[in-house]
Formats: sequence, structure tokens, C-alpha cells
Amino acid sequence: MSKKILYKDAWQSIGRSPGRFIALVLLMLLGTFSFVGLKITGPDMRQTGLNYFNQTHLADMTVTSAYGLNQADQARVKTVNYGYFTDAKIKGSTNGIRVFSNSSSLS
Repeated sequence: MSKKILYKDAWQSIGRSPGRFIALVLLMLLGTFSFVGLKITGPDMRQTGLNYFNQTHLADMTVTSAYGLNQADQARVKTVNYGYFTDAKIKGSTNGIRVFSNSSSLS
């Protein structure tokens, strides 16, 4: 099949059903824009998170243990604030809260 016949057939197909052609082009554009948006969103969201963490001075790391940390564990981790927390259910409700101990300074 020669290229001239192929191109002629393609143009005739577009001419017979312009709605289908427009729909296919719009679907390709939608897919392209979605892909580009997803590729750009990741770095922007990471930078937004870092800015938020830096502005609010959140903790860099939180270490939790089911049975607590003994003296040897505490010696390995320096310059930290130790505390306790527990989960509690509100009586007569299906809601729960997490209660933290009062630390002497902010982390």
C-alpha cells in the first residue's frame, strides 16, 4: 500500500467522522495534561511540606515504642525530649483522642 493511498484514506476517515476525530484528540490532550500535572505536583508538594515543617518547627523524628525506652535506648538517642502518650475513647461516643504528656520544652 503506498503512502499516498494511506494519507488519502486517513483524510477521508477524518472527513466522514469529525466528531470521533475531535474526541480522540481531546482524549490524548487530557491524558497528556494529566501526566504533566502529576509530574509537576510531586516536587511542589514536597517543597510545600518542607516549608510548613520549617515554619512550624515540627520534630524531625519521632521514636515510639510499645513498652517504652530503657536507659540503654535513651543513651543512644541524644538531645531529645522524652514523653508518653496514650489513646483514649470518649465515653458514650465512637470518637477517640490521643493524650500526650506535658514535656518541659518543645522539640
